Amino acid sequence: QENAFLKSLSGKTLGVYFNAYRTKAYDGGGEENLTFQGTYCNVGGGLDTDTGIFTCPTGGTYMFQFHIATHDNKKALLSIRKNGEEIASIFDQNHKDNHKNSMAGQNIIMDVKRGDEIVVYAYTGTWLADFPMNHYTHWVGLLLKPSEEEVEALRKASEEA
Repeated sequence: QENAFLKSLSGKTLGVYFNAYRTKAYDGGGEENLTFQGTYCNVGGGLDTDTGIFTCPTGGTYMFQFHIATHDNKKALLSIRKNGEEIASIFDQNHKDNHKNSMAGQNIIMDVKRGDEIVVYAYTGTWLADFPMNHYTHWVGLLLKPSEEEVEALRKASEEA
């Protein structure tokens, strides 16, 4: 049975990862999920760039990263949300004394269940700088380890096959 399980795994990547980017500035007013114009990769198909929603296809421990560049003399306030609950935030506002633009980011590792929705949420007054050839905004997700439930489901499926 163990050999059958290992053989069944050899045909599966078990990988889930994405890297989305923006190609235009964001000045949408906020109070909405941030959307993206493209991806460098979207293995597992969990990210919908049009809505900005990552729907977890495989439960487990994930790392999420979000990086931005602020627009000239504007603020940025965003959060990473899991099923509507704020998990981590990004804030950049002081541009008077030290700079006109800046880069900010956030990284988080958390357990996610199959079907959970993870988004980057933009609050009122957020402005981001992005251009067709300069993709400063990136939203990255990476499955580090499948959950025990996912591993057991794979084991059960291999035993039934």
